[in-house]
Amino acid sequence: TLYSSVPTAHNSLLNIRTSILSAILGWSFTLCRLARHHQVTMWVWHFITSSVFVSLLISHCHASSTTNSQQAIFSGLNVPWNSFGYDIGTNSYDPDYFETFFEFGQMNNQNVARFWIHCDGRKSPLFDDDVGNTGNVIGLSESFLSDLIDLVTRASQHNIVLQLCLWSFDMCTDETIPRDETITNITNIQSYINNALNPILDSLILNNLDKGVIIEVINEPEWCMQGTCDTTDCVEVVEMQRFVGMQASAAHSKGFKVTVGSASLKWNSDSGSGEGNYWSDAALISASNGDPNAHLDLYNVHYYDWMYDPTWGYDPCREDVSYWELDKATVVAELPATSQFYSATEMINCAYTNGFYGDMFWAYNGGDDFPDTASIEPMSDFVTNHSAIDNYEVLVDFIANL
Repeated sequence: TLYSSVPTAHNSLLNIRTSILSAILGWSFTLCRLARHHQVTMWVWHFITSSVFVSLLISHCHASSTTNSQQAIFSGLNVPWNSFGYDIGTNSYDPDYFETFFEFGQMNNQNVARFWIHCDGRKSPLFDDDVGNTGNVIGLSESFLSDLIDLVTRASQHNIVLQLCLWSFDMCTDETIPRDETITNITNIQSYINNALNPILDSLILNNLDKGVIIEVINEPEWCMQGTCDTTDCVEVVEMQRFVGMQASAAHSKGFKVTVGSASLKWNSDSGSGEGNYWSDAALISASNGDPNAHLDLYNVHYYDWMYDPTWGYDPCREDVSYWELDKATVVAELPATSQFYSATEMINCAYTNGFYGDMFWAYNGGDDFPDTASIEPMSDFVTNHSAIDNYEVLVDFIANL
């Protein structure tokens, strides 16, 4: 993992920006307007751009052209697992662990949580492994649906939307049995949809829990894809897009909203320093044989400090959603509460200012590497100050209308 050093001037600017911004607010609006209409003479513009306020002016001009039009804000944590890959459909499900988490979340004004289901496929769904690693899915364990319904019910009772992440790039790591064949083979994808995904979705509907759920097809799929691969087994980009598109279409057919946990803005944007939006409607529909239902309803991007750079970084604080040309509501669905470059408060506020739809910090079980504690109070304070758009009922309604 690579980390950039922080220029001293950048830190100083962050520290003084808030205190002096109000003093320049009035004249900066005027200058921004004139600059956009080319009504500032060259000598005036030379003076402006050479002044000590240049960084603040440019930043404020950029921000003033971006309206905070978010209809809802996601505020919460990743509770990715209690036992990686074993939580649902095994004897390892611990309802008390998750009840404690959801109580904690509600007490601290959180309205969303992100939970991983299959992870790398080590315990669920059930595969036809008796005939070798075919990647063919034959069903779910006897306790799988009851465990999952219990989990989602607890989230709903505590006014927390649950984003269910079905898979992770870990299916390509060979840590247990490799599951890349489930990604690359159309028959295997369809076997998962028929024998696992559809029963999961039907059970949620039957128990009136579908309105408080988002389906995330896969976490950080780019690490499993040719060109960006960092795992043992690598699949073609179009194969991963088809894997996502087919499951998105199946979820849409039952009324669910769908996303993907992109590892970075780097791979979720065609603009700026982005290398391409792998998850655009056009990309997924094309990979899915023209199926119009093979699309996402919102984007998820992740941020960690390896992405930081004041010039080219894939950083939700560096540029706004218009710069990244994000054509869907976009949530920062993983980020550290203890960044080398930003406080949790700064991350929450700049993501909002730049038009993102909130944050889900990593993680409730992050331990010493990624403690969540620094994010709890700032999230709660933000909700208090933006209660009209940052609450459970508004978020559920927003999701339903995506």
